[in-house]
Amino acid sequence: MHGVLLACREDMEIIRAAWREDVGGWLVAIESLRSRLLDEPCVAEASVDRIRPTRAEPTPDTLSVEQLLPTQKIVDDNN
Repeated sequence: MHGVLLACREDMEIIRAAWREDVGGWLVAIESLRSRLLDEPCVAEASVDRIRPTRAEPTPDTLSVEQLLPTQKIVDDNN
C-alpha cells in the first residue's frame, strides 16, 4: 500500500508541475496581449488601463439603463 501511495504522490507532483507550467504560460501570454493592446494608438488615446469599463453618461444615441429591457440590464457587482 505504501508503494502505491508513493507512486500516486509522484504522479500528482508531475501533474501539478505540468499544470503550473501551462497556467504560467497562459498568464504570460495574456499579459503580453494586454501590454500590446495598451500600446495601440486608439487605446492609448482613450487612456484605458482597466479591465472593466467604467460607467459613462449616456449619449443621445445610446440607451440609458432605465430604457433597457430587464433582460438587457447588466448586473453590477458594486450594487
